[in-house]
Amino acid sequence: EDNPVAARLTLAILEQESDFEIQHASSLKEAYAKLSEASFDIVLLDLYLPDGEDLNSFRAFHQNNPDLPVVILSGVDDRDVALAAVKEGAQDFLVKGEMDALVLKKSVRHSIERKKIEAALKESEERYALAMKGANDGIWDWDIARDKFHFSSRFLSMMGLNPEQAPRTLDQWAEMLHPDDAPAFKDLILKHRDGTLKQLRIEYRIQQPDGQYRWMLIRGEAVRDEQGQARRMAGS
Repeated sequence: EDNPVAARLTLAILEQESDFEIQHASSLKEAYAKLSEASFDIVLLDLYLPDGEDLNSFRAFHQNNPDLPVVILSGVDDRDVALAAVKEGAQDFLVKGEMDALVLKKSVRHSIERKKIEAALKESEERYALAMKGANDGIWDWDIARDKFHFSSRFLSMMGLNPEQAPRTLDQWAEMLHPDDAPAFKDLILKHRDGTLKQLRIEYRIQQPDGQYRWMLIRGEAVRDEQGQARRMAGS
């Protein structure tokens, strides 16, 4: 923040919290220097600085520090700019004239926690992707909420498919099966999803690129929420 009055006001609000340790920089250049010397949990960023203007200030900073959460403090109440900033990775967008102490402190805390959750989720997804890739058995996974399927490379090779041919929905998967097997296949998976079938075990035939059918056996289990609704199903 290059405006001394705005900087003092923001510092006064945040210094009320005993566990906040704040440093002030009046330009992007000065901020980069501080970041090279110490680690930080969050950055509050004014969009108009001596060496940055409008969203370009945020874009330049975010490009150099993609893992550091940013809350934008703007003197202009521009909803289009706010929406664009959040879409491009800002954690929050606050208008200085409308901002009070409670809103600012809550935004800072929530933004830090949200970024931690995003980092943990990314790490978990990367671990899962590695496990899928390295599994010797064919692994399948159904994100029920979005009705999207994911298959390990081993599973796809068993089905005679390359990644571009992988079915993305239950209907697409069923369409690849022998016509006599598809109805029962869908019926059993949906019964397990709905909780009327305890164990999922299905044998079916799938057509290979040469026109021949291969018998396959899949097993799976649903992950359910507190209300018993299936939100995910996975198996081998």
